[in-house]
Amino acid sequence: MSYIPEEELKKGNVEFLYTLLNYPYDTDNLINRIRSSKDIDEILANSLYKLKHLFPCFLYKIIYDNPKYENIAYTLYKDNFKIENFDISIVFNLMNKTRYGPILVKHNLDILFTKDRGYISTLIHTMLINGGYDKELKNISLHDDLSIRCLFMEILIKGFPDRIKDYYDDITKYFTSYTYQEGEQLTFLPTLMNVKDICNLYITMLDQTSPYAAKTKEFILTHYDKNYLASMLLNQINNVPDYIKQMEFEKDADRIFETTIDYKIQLLTNYSKYIKDEYINALANHLRYFKDEKGNYKYIIDHIFSHGLGNKLEKYIDKYLSLSTCDDYRFLSSGSTSSSYKIGDYVFKLSTTKWSYEDIIVPEIYLIIKDLEEEYIRNDKGIILAGLEVQQYLEHDGENVDYKSISNWFKDLDDLGYVFTDRLVHGECGCNARVLNDYHDANCHNPEALPDWFKEQPLVLVDRDRVYCKGKNIKQQVSSAY
Repeated sequence: MSYIPEEELKKGNVEFLYTLLNYPYDTDNLINRIRSSKDIDEILANSLYKLKHLFPCFLYKIIYDNPKYENIAYTLYKDNFKIENFDISIVFNLMNKTRYGPILVKHNLDILFTKDRGYISTLIHTMLINGGYDKELKNISLHDDLSIRCLFMEILIKGFPDRIKDYYDDITKYFTSYTYQEGEQLTFLPTLMNVKDICNLYITMLDQTSPYAAKTKEFILTHYDKNYLASMLLNQINNVPDYIKQMEFEKDADRIFETTIDYKIQLLTNYSKYIKDEYINALANHLRYFKDEKGNYKYIIDHIFSHGLGNKLEKYIDKYLSLSTCDDYRFLSSGSTSSSYKIGDYVFKLSTTKWSYEDIIVPEIYLIIKDLEEEYIRNDKGIILAGLEVQQYLEHDGENVDYKSISNWFKDLDDLGYVFTDRLVHGECGCNARVLNDYHDANCHNPEALPDWFKEQPLVLVDRDRVYCKGKNIKQQVSSAY
């Protein structure tokens, strides 16, 4: 038999909720209808007592911010809820519509500030607008978590510029872990704000024409070896007029070029006229190894630099060329996720991702070539977004290795407790294995203890990927490379 929930509640009938609460969408829909109904008092008049004892959570969600039922709501809260489990919309209503909400927020700020940036931002905005949080806001302005301190500064600059002086004598003094409070012990190496956070803060200052913008920019260029000023000024979509961003870049073009984390290729290609020739020529010299037949830089180079590995690439080129017996270079091969280049006596492998995203991509065993350098950039799920590896160059690939050696390779891998989910030789993207120049170069502590077959034919996997522990039910492997 069909029924109208509100009419049943008016009659004092609540038993239908035993069934309805199994359907969250319908439950939330009913709660919202009752909350917005002009007949809410009539709906609850005969059912309030039963709801309070049988369905307290359902009742609380209806009345939590209703002044008429505040005492009942607070009692229900104490018995059934924790504020940190509420979404921000409920906390916002508590802060604005109840007497107990601000008290709960003040007593639980530490745990509420473990939430995401949007949640924390709404809290701070509401505290600034509503008032009554002077002590709490002062503590936030000097928060030990510098990302929260930076967010507080950003909110002040955007929406409350006249109140900056209430919290900071000079906002730029507080970009480090120093708070300048009585009794604080200063160190020579204070913690700096996250570089992306402070660069975003600088852009916000430009947008709001803050008098602190120039000093903040100088702080970034002075205190951070690498930064995001170039990409944020020249590539980020924001409200700052393009001519202002261009002007700010040109003022410090050389320093921005030398310190950019992710925009060096674009500066080389499109903004070189603003930068000293010696800087441009030095970068061009490093990148000559990665041009295609038309003289253009290959896509992989832009990918590596845009993900923050460009400076490491330049450093390793210099390092390993100095260790090489020759200075020749050439493109070797490309696969589904990487491209390889011979530079001097070494191979530079540049990757857009890895199939595996295990914490340790491959084990350090003699069957796999050793990486002399290994740098990965991962996202928050651990998936690799960019990779840079340096290996010894091996002249001979594994295509002509006899079947017995290949079989021994897989047997030894199995005996060591691992499985390989790709082709070792004759793969669609080429050969994944090569032969060491000498078995003494194997990745092990005692080469003389290696198997005889390996000493005769030291076959190693050079594509360090897709090697997993045997028996692992769930392999952390992307479904397709990207």
